[in-house]
Amino acid sequence: MVWASQVDSGRINQPVDSQPTFDGGDGIVVRLESLLYVDASASGRLAGDCSDQIEWDGEPDDTHCMFVQWSFDVPADYAADDAALSPGPLLTPEGRQIELWTTTSGVPGAKNVVMTATYSGGVPGSTVRWTVGSNERQWATLKYEIPGTDSFQPLSFD
Repeated sequence: MVWASQVDSGRINQPVDSQPTFDGGDGIVVRLESLLYVDASASGRLAGDCSDQIEWDGEPDDTHCMFVQWSFDVPADYAADDAALSPGPLLTPEGRQIELWTTTSGVPGAKNVVMTATYSGGVPGSTVRWTVGSNERQWATLKYEIPGTDSFQPLSFD
């Protein structure tokens, strides 16, 4: 399932209202690009990636994953070697905390640096957190409440 577009229901991976944009501090701008709710038993690469993620760090009863994709810009005058985005925990409506340990960096002047995180067992209605910044400057912790199931539409690869 994917985040449905109100502008054109035939498009997938588009925000319901508008693309959420966040101020990461020090001129860093972060955008939430897409949310995918994927069934691990479906066919295709994303389902395979979800299945692999569940095998690596999921729970025995996990059947789905939440893919979250961000992009961020680092200002050209950023006063550090680089800035990083690191996915934080995803908290499900049931109170399960799902952790990830990865990061993506962008050098000063970089535009649209992309980070994708796969949360095994993640579901619509969860809250996702992430940090952006650097050790040389500051870190900002940001969060977003993922819409509920009714804001997603089925994916078809036919």
